[in-house]
Formats: sequence, C-alpha cells, structure tokens
Amino acid sequence: MARRPRKGRTGRSGVTAPTPSRSRPRAAGGVPTKGEILAFLQTAEGKVGKREIARAFGVRGADRILLKERLAEMAEEGLLAGTRKRLRQPGRLPPVTILEITGRDSDGELVARPVKWDAETDGPAPQILVSAHPPRKFQGPVPGVGDRILAHVEPLPEPDPMGYTFEARPIKRLEGVAHG
Repeated sequence: MARRPRKGRTGRSGVTAPTPSRSRPRAAGGVPTKGEILAFLQTAEGKVGKREIARAFGVRGADRILLKERLAEMAEEGLLAGTRKRLRQPGRLPPVTILEITGRDSDGELVARPVKWDAETDGPAPQILVSAHPPRKFQGPVPGVGDRILAHVEPLPEPDPMGYTFEARPIKRLEGVAHG
C-alpha cells in the first residue's frame, strides 16, 4: 500500500510545521530579485536571515548558493547590513530595541538613541522621540535622562518637524546597566 505524502514536516516534538508559501512571485531560476528581498525585509517580523528568505520564497538546492551570492552582492552595494543570520536594511531599527535616553527636546519630551548602532554602515544614529505616556503595563519609575529602556520602536510615516524619524514606546526601564 502506498504512503500518503505529508503536507508539512514533523519535528521532534511531533508538531507539523507549515509548508512554505509559494504564492510569492519569484525571479527566473527560483531566486528572488533584489527588490523582492528588500520588500520582504520591510514586511517581515522578527529575525530574518538567509534561511528565512529561502523558506519564504521556496528556494531549494543549488538555488540557495545563488541566493547567498545575491545577498552578498546586496551587502557590498550597501542595500543590506548585518550577519548571515540576521539581515536588515541599513538605517533601520528592529521593532524592539534597547535605547539610551540622551536628553529632552525643546518641548520637554524625552529623546533617545539606540545603544547598538554601527555608524560606519548605518550612518549617524537616529534621534528617537520617546512617548511621553508609558503604557499601563509599564511598572516602576518613569524613565529619565541617562536611563536605558527596552522599547517598541516604529518609524514615523513622515519626519517630525524637529527631525525625528522614529518613535518609541517604553516597555521597561533596565536596571543595573552600565551607562556610557
């Protein structure tokens, strides 16, 4: 009797993983174009690396080598930054990151900068406007100048009149973190 083919892969836990989506348009040869990769990076949630890109576009076998070459080419052109396990567009921040509050603007609102930022590849660190009202779940003292916070960071649809391009909503204030 013939076996029925499986629709997904079953891991050690017995959970069936979904089959990768093949509804995305692909370039000839199964390797996504530079534009498709950049569009995927903008819409993807969480960690995105070579493996996640290959899975999303259904790249298999020898096409993975071509994908790796395309990603290296994009990194040389400055379209991508990061490691092979975590790719991103230069100048973009992850959705959740650690920020250091550097001061206040003329309106009295807190201004922060990302703790991890590579000025060589990403340019100057962005000034981030910190939301004046922390969420209800926020516990502990309100953050102030010199504090480090874990925050949700979102790009603003258009730059603020003061020049801010990102807005942050604090998740929690980080205690015991060395400043400087």
